Amino acid sequence: PLPSFEKVSEVIHFLNLSKSSTDDYPNLNMLWKENWKEMYQNFLNSVIIWQLIAVVDYGVNNSNSVIRMIQKVGGVAFKSKNIHEIKNAQKLIIPGVGSFDEGMKNLSQLGMIDLLKEMIGKNEIPVLGICLGMQLLCHASEEGTVHGLGLVPAKVKKLKSEFEGTFKVPHMG
Repeated sequence: PLPSFEKVSEVIHFLNLSKSSTDDYPNLNMLWKENWKEMYQNFLNSVIIWQLIAVVDYGVNNSNSVIRMIQKVGGVAFKSKNIHEIKNAQKLIIPGVGSFDEGMKNLSQLGMIDLLKEMIGKNEIPVLGICLGMQLLCHASEEGTVHGLGLVPAKVKKLKSEFEGTFKVPHMG
C-alpha cells in the first residue's frame, strides 16, 4: 500500500528515491525498504494519472477518509493546512463536514482564501469540492451569513423537508 503523505516535502523526498531522502521519515523508510518495487511502480502510475493532489485540511473535514479513497484507487495525495505546501499541488480536493460559516472562518484564519481564489479562479487548477467543500466554492449559502469563495456563481439553498422541526435536515440514518 502507498503511504499517506502529510507534507509536500515527503512527496519530494519520495521522488528522490535515495536512502538519505527517507531517513527523516522513518515510516516512509520502513515502507520503502519492504515494498520498494510495488510502491515505486504504483507511485509512478499514480503520478501519471493523478499528479500531486492536495487535500485541504481546514479543520472541519474528513481529509483522512478522502486520502484513503485516493490511495485505494492508486492515487497519491497529501493533506495540508499550510499554504506554502498547497500552492505546489496540481489538483485540489476540498472536503468538508459542518457549518458554512465555520468553514469560511477556518479558511480565513489559515490564510487560504486568497490562495484558493488564485489557484482555482486565476490559475484554473482542477478542484473537487466534497459536501461543505463544494458549498464553500459558491458565493453564499442560506445556511450561513458570511460570503463564500465566490468561485462558483451560485448560492447554496437550504434543504426543505416536510419533516423540518422533527428531524435534523439533512438527516443521516
